[in-house]
Amino acid sequence: MPIIQQLGVYMIENKKDDKVTFEQHPAFEKKKKRSSKYKGIKQSEVNPFNNIIEQHTEHKNRIIKIVFIIVMILSVLIIIKVASNEYTKSIEKATKLEKMNQVISLIDIQMNKADLFQKEQLATRAIIQYDKIIKYDFINRRQWIEKQDKYKQMILQSFPVLGMKKGINYIVPTILTTMKHIPKGNFTIGRRQGKGDDDELPFKKISITSEFWMSESEITNYQIKKIMPNHSSGKWGKYFLSGDSLPAVNISWQEANLFCRSLTEAEQNVNRIPKNYEYRLPTEAEWEYACRAGTETIYFWGDKFGELGAQFANTRDGRFIKLEKWNKERGIAKNDKHIVSAPVKSYAPNGFGLYDMTGNVWEWCADWYRPKAYMHISQENPLNSRPVEVVISKMRESDAERYVIPSPAKVMRGGSWGNLPSECRSAAREYAEAKDKNTGVGFRIVLAPKILNTLKQ
Repeated sequence: MPIIQQLGVYMIENKKDDKVTFEQHPAFEKKKKRSSKYKGIKQSEVNPFNNIIEQHTEHKNRIIKIVFIIVMILSVLIIIKVASNEYTKSIEKATKLEKMNQVISLIDIQMNKADLFQKEQLATRAIIQYDKIIKYDFINRRQWIEKQDKYKQMILQSFPVLGMKKGINYIVPTILTTMKHIPKGNFTIGRRQGKGDDDELPFKKISITSEFWMSESEITNYQIKKIMPNHSSGKWGKYFLSGDSLPAVNISWQEANLFCRSLTEAEQNVNRIPKNYEYRLPTEAEWEYACRAGTETIYFWGDKFGELGAQFANTRDGRFIKLEKWNKERGIAKNDKHIVSAPVKSYAPNGFGLYDMTGNVWEWCADWYRPKAYMHISQENPLNSRPVEVVISKMRESDAERYVIPSPAKVMRGGSWGNLPSECRSAAREYAEAKDKNTGVGFRIVLAPKILNTLKQ
């Protein structure tokens, strides 16, 4: 059976009954699709595995697009939020700086009506205010420092003046501390009446033969950092004690003495110290003389503490006792407005214009402690310059148990915020090792005649 090609299709020639017919060769027939015996099911003509891959790819691309859109929206929202916050901060900063500058403007107005020393005090306030501004706006510190310099120049000529009948107060430029003039004079040291300790007897007539100057308040954290920038007063319980206007505490006698020597050197280098004078801790006699300010009563304001005492001193009060459950005594004030140490000059001063001579924090003195010192001291400018071993009570950190050791000790005077009023009397004495530190112990300084180098340790 011959195969012929017709019109491009292979055909089979079939002769039958002299008739020729052509049929398509079976090899070139289109194959019929086999019907599935399962109706309704259509079998895929492509590889199903490739379908799955394509679907996953499309799904992944859609997720990427959605995530991208979300990220873009969030980025825009964050940018808007940050820009809004920065704008708000800039407004707040400008407002705060404006208020700070208003303080400076008010100081300038007050200067127009002030005398020389008052102008120096106002200039000190302006310098401290500019220090706050510089910390707050550190980026522009240069322009603030330039403005601050004007006020610094105003107090550079503030000098102690010897021999003036009324005495002249002045400001120490290095640490911006106001020094009050204390005239020479006589007083009776020790306890005259009432309860107290044996080391306050016998009371004795004492002469202070040279005028001196005493810092009007305890040295503050702001002032101590001018000499010791790394000092930290720490905290007591939940109360922080490192505020600029709070008294510097957690400082040993040795560190306080070093502060005085460093200040003396700084002021001597610019010739601002009278001959034979130095900055130092007050002697015990100088301290009590300055505290009493001509009085002979138990406290410099009278013989009773009570509510009147809360106007002059920061001691343990009724509120402190309720909070801390510490002991109390009769005549205690209900509330002196402070639980721990108060900003200096929060209470009324004594007759010499000195603040916080009673309470707030104990103050180191130059003397070595001696239990029966008043039996042996000189009547003129007395000083306990020889260390004497005494029994010191201490507390172990591990178990809060007390123990005693024999050791020389330094005198502290004035009492603190944690003491009962009876422990803060003008005659009350306390002592501790020269290396000891406490949250209730600070110091104030005097510019006074030089004393023996044997006090340095």
